[in-house]
Amino acid sequence: MISTTEFLQTFKKFSKEQQLEIARKISRQMFAETFKRIDGELPDVDVSEEEVMQALKEVRYGNKKKA
Repeated sequence: MISTTEFLQTFKKFSKEQQLEIARKISRQMFAETFKRIDGELPDVDVSEEEVMQALKEVRYGNKKKA
């Protein structure tokens, strides 16, 4: 394994376009790994389509659900 400093020095040798592509790939991979990790920690909750639509409307239109 190489150090962060070595990686960054090597990364700087790539063209800007290549750097962007590398960064995108790293970002996608990190998102996938993070989602996989936290998805296992979150409970599965049964939610109806109606409940989802109501929540979206509340966010979109600023309606507060009365408790």
